[in-house]
Amino acid sequence: MEKAIKSLGQNFLKNKEIVNKMVDLLGIRANFNIIEIGPGPGVFTTAIVKKLDNTNTFYAIDLDERFVNNLKARYRDKSNIQIIHANFLDWSRNVGVAGPTLMLGAIPYYITSPIIHNIIKMVNKPESVVLMVQKEVAEKITETRVNPNYFSVFIKTFYDIKYIDTVSKFEFTPVPKVDSAIIQMALKQAPQGISDIYKYENFLHLGFQHQKKMLNKVFKPAILQKLGIPETDRPHNLDVATWIKLFDEFYKENK
Repeated sequence: MEKAIKSLGQNFLKNKEIVNKMVDLLGIRANFNIIEIGPGPGVFTTAIVKKLDNTNTFYAIDLDERFVNNLKARYRDKSNIQIIHANFLDWSRNVGVAGPTLMLGAIPYYITSPIIHNIIKMVNKPESVVLMVQKEVAEKITETRVNPNYFSVFIKTFYDIKYIDTVSKFEFTPVPKVDSAIIQMALKQAPQGISDIYKYENFLHLGFQHQKKMLNKVFKPAILQKLGIPETDRPHNLDVATWIKLFDEFYKENK
């Protein structure tokens, strides 16, 4: 196996049972595109390929040319498998795919947030996403009792998200400093009232910029009263549906 490059956040999963579990969670079926983020040496790639039929197109996108070359050679006779040398962040913004799509990846800790943001902003959002991320991040964004931060609310506006399982750091080589977790994201129906996802993103940043302050320090009391939101609530007290209503009302007042 090629040596991991620390600057790319490379840690390779060794446990085949975990690999198969994540691929099974993806629910590969006929006529779907499958996108793998950062295939590396190809442990997930191998498991995915076993489940493909001739109606699937599989895109594996990696920034590391060593792995791209290896995988291209391995699958050179498979016309429905595309191994792409690219930064996923650039590729997802500028290329993407048409048609129903599934996505999987064990993603580097240092770019977890940018990757998930890009997934959500894709014009053709994947219907199901299975990711391996840092355990602490997984816990924060899957919390069901409160919405503790902007990132959690932003994701849950567009996806139902579940914490599936914890994965010990010792299942990787080289061993990272922290444990990981598997999360699963299922696309919701497009939320009404959000025609501009970038405007909504900026609105949530505004709402969460002072997390300990009461909402009446950020939004006009009249807007809060109209929606039945206590002025003394903090950002984490609001559920996703209320944030969407507040967004709609806020821009009615600020046109």
